[in-house]
Amino acid sequence: MEDSTPTDLGFQETEYRGYAISSTAQRSPSGQWVPCVAVTLRGRSISLNRERPDLAQPTREEAMREALAWARRLIDQREIPVSEIGDALLNDRR
Repeated sequence: MEDSTPTDLGFQETEYRGYAISSTAQRSPSGQWVPCVAVTLRGRSISLNRERPDLAQPTREEAMREALAWARRLIDQREIPVSEIGDALLNDRR
């Protein structure tokens, strides 16, 4: 797994199997932090740019980490398109 990079702008980003994943979080009225995930492939947005209230966490950092982990799982399970680089990595691991 590749390391995520926290930024001063309030989001985390990482490269994973050819994808760029970023997450941020907003505080909900209940006080929980709700993450939002964006995934791009070669600069093109993939359909994961959305809030994930089901992944709400007590801290902003935990919410962003959970969102990154969720996106990685979707990539690993091939529930979103996998790049050629990602496909080669998945095939090498099996």
